[in-house]
Amino acid sequence: MAVPFTFVNYDRITDNLLWLGRTGNGESVYLKFVVDLVKLDQYNNERHFHSESKFYSKKLQRNSQSITRNYNCYFVLNAGIDNIGCVLRPSDVQLLNMLIESNIMPWFMGETRIFGMKGDTMRVLGDYVEQTIPLNERSYIKFIPVVITFEDTNSYKEGIRLELNDRNTCVDLTIDKFLELVYILRNTDMINLAAAMINYVKIPPYNINVRGEGKSYGGPGSRIGNFFDK
Repeated sequence: MAVPFTFVNYDRITDNLLWLGRTGNGESVYLKFVVDLVKLDQYNNERHFHSESKFYSKKLQRNSQSITRNYNCYFVLNAGIDNIGCVLRPSDVQLLNMLIESNIMPWFMGETRIFGMKGDTMRVLGDYVEQTIPLNERSYIKFIPVVITFEDTNSYKEGIRLELNDRNTCVDLTIDKFLELVYILRNTDMINLAAAMINYVKIPPYNINVRGEGKSYGGPGSRIGNFFDK
């Protein structure tokens, strides 16, 4: 008989926030938001997002329990199913937003605009420097200005080429799609979204992953209390 799945069998929950397009190899590129529901401690034991602690409450003068949620959240830009792509944690998002505002948006507007028409064709006419944000020793995102041609309508649109970790993994975004990406990265409250996604996960039964019994779980004479008793 098959063993039923419970909340402890899930390791993460993912929201697909935006489809960005396809790479030259035909792989779809998505902006995703991921919340890890389990991690390994230093002894390789699984620690799930829901845990409970038993203690004697001096404030309540009785045995009690507290619930703690532990989770890790981040954006992912990835191409294909097996490619983890680029992980953007809160600090990375802050740096990326600063880079976009100061170095990339000027490509599209005002006196610093680098796109223009030459005859009947839109081209990159101004000088520019490709912009790269390194995420770790093996991961980066590079931004390159491009002109996207729509052959069926013989029209043009300024855009951005995103290179993800490798020059062979890139996707071209029109300015409209790029601004959608910018909006999400600027305005997403990562902690609130993570909490909402956690609430979507099946609520675990109580008295699961309980710690503390025999240490802080005592009687009125116990000197060991809880942080919230302070």
